[in-house]
Amino acid sequence: MAESRISGNQCAVARQPAVLLEMAGVDAGYGLSRILFRVDLRVYEGEVVALLGRNGAGKSTTLKTIAGLTPPTAGRVLFNGREISGKASYVIAREGIGYVPQDRRIFADLTVRENLEVGRRAGGKTEWTPERIFGMFPALRELSIRRGGTLSGGEQQMLAVARTLMGNPRLLLLDEPSEGLAPIVVRTLAEHILRLKEEGVAILLSEQNLLFTRGVCDRAYLLEKGRIQHEGRMSDLANDQRLLSRYLMI
Repeated sequence: MAESRISGNQCAVARQPAVLLEMAGVDAGYGLSRILFRVDLRVYEGEVVALLGRNGAGKSTTLKTIAGLTPPTAGRVLFNGREISGKASYVIAREGIGYVPQDRRIFADLTVRENLEVGRRAGGKTEWTPERIFGMFPALRELSIRRGGTLSGGEQQMLAVARTLMGNPRLLLLDEPSEGLAPIVVRTLAEHILRLKEEGVAILLSEQNLLFTRGVCDRAYLLEKGRIQHEGRMSDLANDQRLLSRYLMI
């Protein structure tokens, strides 16, 4: 029998990234108010995905539903192939999902280093330590003994992301990360997100800033009145003036 060989100049088939997060037909809301309607969404390993929409579109509710703060009333949320729908937020965090809320919620009376220690969790795919954090966010090293409440908005956002990383997440949820930040700080934030992608951390972020998202995101979903209206490559969406005008008023 002739021996079968693959020649060195043959192209290897690229491995399709695995689905890390999936929302399937998810409804969610607050009390009697329904905010999300049959939301379908996927995030693959190692990619950065934008959830775009105007104020009140349901972006924050989507992230809170994934994080376990607003349990779905219908549909399923799966992470790494396991259903997390209805689980407590701390259980979901232990599964490997880190959530950075819009208001950041750092501890104002604790130092930068103490804030990082509060977020520490052993285990996970990647082990984050304060020293590794300072390597990625050099500015935090210089601020390590400063109290959180004395930091600027950009510094607080950096600390909020860094503290969440101390939980060793595989998926990072960022709610309006560029809001209220100066353009130069937004550019620094974009650099950090791209570095996290290189580290293998998948990111789902909600945003209204198209310039910011087009520089860091692989794919995007457009959300309007709690419904997904469009899904596709970020580069395609950024060049589709019809969609931008209709859903983002750009």
